[in-house]
Amino acid sequence: MAVETYRDNDILICVLDRPERGNNLDAGVQAALLRAWRTAERDPAITAIVTRSSGKHFSVGAGADHLEEWAGLSLETIFAEHFSGKQGLEEDELPKPDELDLLGFNRWALSVRRIAKPMVAQISGAAAGGGLCLALLHHFRVGDMSARFAAAFGRLGLGPELGLLHTLPERIGIGAALELQLSGRIVRAEESLALGLLDRLVKEDGLDAATLEYARALAASPMATRHLLRARAALQADAFERALEREWADQKTLWGAADFQEGVVSLLEKRVPEFRSDASTL
Repeated sequence: MAVETYRDNDILICVLDRPERGNNLDAGVQAALLRAWRTAERDPAITAIVTRSSGKHFSVGAGADHLEEWAGLSLETIFAEHFSGKQGLEEDELPKPDELDLLGFNRWALSVRRIAKPMVAQISGAAAGGGLCLALLHHFRVGDMSARFAAAFGRLGLGPELGLLHTLPERIGIGAALELQLSGRIVRAEESLALGLLDRLVKEDGLDAATLEYARALAASPMATRHLLRARAALQADAFERALEREWADQKTLWGAADFQEGVVSLLEKRVPEFRSDASTL
């Protein structure tokens, strides 16, 4: 199983369990997470949700193996073969064939943002690319000294996804968010805490226990918590949806550019990409 779930009394714990692939994300992982989170939301005995990982990294995003496979394919082909009906969305949530959001990423992210129980991502190792997006779809993040974040989409010749245009500046401010996305640099644990990417930093052993304690403290009043999280989601819904729509419009253009092909090849060859596209033509 790519995602394992279990309970610690009133907390649902979801574990990304593909350490050999850096806990990379695909439609199956998205589906397993969304179903588990929605089940938890409906269960009155569960007050909060923790998402953690096994192995070295929280999540490296799509992963080099998927990117190599997808780089030569159209978005339409990728949707049909890898995503269509496989993300855990309900029938009425599935994107239509003529919609801008062909892969259903936007629908999935919107569904996650509506979860009205505290969601805490427990970060050890890298949360990079889509892994960073996943972490920021949670309400809070707790990490240890190995935690590090990177918004390295630009190094692949791509733009952000899963609402990162909204969630990153929401957490750390517009200027810092823009700098991290343009540079693609790695942000390590103590800077992550200072910026606001992490809400708590555990400097010694005991990350599991510290995260559970933090999650329980967030849900001390379940009814009030639920109303507050619903209000927050409603107030920010328009801005989040606009970010998703802009991301996908840009991604459709960038996916077809030569820079994306070069970005994937350079990643696999572990070298600095040599982008040659004329930005004025995009």
